[in-house]
Amino acid sequence: PSAANPPAASNLASTVSISGYDRLGANARSVVDRVREAWPQVRSIGGWRASSNFSSDHPNGRAVDVMIPNWSSAAGIELGDRIAQDFQQNASRHRVSYIIWRQKIWNASFPERGWRSMEDRGDATANHFDHVHVSVRP
Repeated sequence: PSAANPPAASNLASTVSISGYDRLGANARSVVDRVREAWPQVRSIGGWRASSNFSSDHPNGRAVDVMIPNWSSAAGIELGDRIAQDFQQNASRHRVSYIIWRQKIWNASFPERGWRSMEDRGDATANHFDHVHVSVRP
């Protein structure tokens, strides 16, 4: 499609790859729905998976990884910043527990602490440079 004739947002949303959607809880599904509605350029979302080295949120259907296209570019970083900020500002609506983005964590139970640095987990994915992680309450 040309820039003058972009596909409808609903067509873009239908092309999103979402792993484990059927095993996500209602709050995590609301996060997925918000991403699909607001950021059609996001093409991949991680949801449920059988195991996680760092928390039980993915195996329990309470975490969503919003994969950022061109995540190392200025535009990718800005997109991830917007997504993280949106879920931070709407934490109560989506029952957000915490958000991780670019090796920083924000906890909805302690918003006054702001974004705190995290330990180096070894690579871009483990350090959440290529995706925004949103964990929600049960």
